[in-house]
Amino acid sequence: AAQGLNDGHPERRMECKRIAIRLLSLIREMKAKNETSPWPEEYLSIEGSAYNLLGRLALCEGSKEGFRTAAKYFGKYRDLCKNADPIIAKAAEANLAWAESKCEGSDDLCPEEKLKNRRDVYDMCVARHGEGALCSIQSGIGFARELEAAYHGIEAERLLSRLAGISRRVHGRCHDITKRIDFDLRRSRRRRVEIECPH
Repeated sequence: AAQGLNDGHPERRMECKRIAIRLLSLIREMKAKNETSPWPEEYLSIEGSAYNLLGRLALCEGSKEGFRTAAKYFGKYRDLCKNADPIIAKAAEANLAWAESKCEGSDDLCPEEKLKNRRDVYDMCVARHGEGALCSIQSGIGFARELEAAYHGIEAERLLSRLAGISRRVHGRCHDITKRIDFDLRRSRRRRVEIECPH
């Protein structure tokens, strides 16, 4: 459902929102029927993912109201996962801090804080799941993008090169995650060449 959040297709974002809201509605119905039983961790994960998606969609609106809504959803996401998975909780906390800074009119969190959050999440994923796990590679891609945004292009390119090798070895050249890394790596190299050799 999360594909196409920032691709300029509002109808895709509306479809994602509809799916997430429907999921939460189904979960509420299931909880109402099973009040005495413990809520399975898999269901908590689905519920958290729906809140995270709604938060990301609200951020796409780019308005003050959207940032407030995003902070509300990211807060619910964080509360759901804080006892279950420290990696997801750290990512949720970072999203919440970012949305709250946007609500307060700040352009963004300071680059060092964003880098530290991304590095922490990446390190935690690798430590827990290994560097070949999809969640670790996805986290590494996010960390590389943050490095680039903070003008650490060489470090970003090195990380992407390492991730590309790992992804090809573990998941194969045709896997979507490998293609995504290859795309980001080409973009990173092209950007560095344009910076080093301006016309």
